[in-house]
Amino acid sequence: MAYGIELNRKLQEINERIFLIFITGYDELEMQELGTNAIGLIRKEKIGINLENMLEKRIRMLNQFVMIDYQYDSREIIFIKSEHIYNCLYFVNRPKVLVRQSSESLERELNNAGFIRVSRSTLVNMNYIVKIVNDIIHLQNIKIHISIRLKSHVKKRYERFCDINRQRCNIT
Repeated sequence: MAYGIELNRKLQEINERIFLIFITGYDELEMQELGTNAIGLIRKEKIGINLENMLEKRIRMLNQFVMIDYQYDSREIIFIKSEHIYNCLYFVNRPKVLVRQSSESLERELNNAGFIRVSRSTLVNMNYIVKIVNDIIHLQNIKIHISIRLKSHVKKRYERFCDINRQRCNIT
């Protein structure tokens, strides 16, 4: 698998908009080890079952997006954190950006693009959730706390998102 991860890094240097689905025989490999442009991990023995579902999900994801400030593609945003009168957009493969738009406005705009509010100050793109453990959302190399008040709602909405997108939810 080291060859695949190294190839992934080289492709990322050439074009940061390249996304990969990894197919592996290694059981211990985790999504967060693959890099930010890895959009899926399929075990070789389950390729027939999972590849079609994963491709369908990604095609739907490509069709459900919003342009923020006419220049930032929601599909590339991992999460959004409010900072006073600004919101900080955290991307897959680029530096964070501040936009002057209310959190409520962004939440309404991004609702159908797979985003969910997980705390008073944070919106998360559910397409990038690796797993949810108790009150922590694990994104690729990032952990975000879910507020106590929203914990049940977040888990139910993420389960519904997984059902619609035919993906396995990793919630404990």
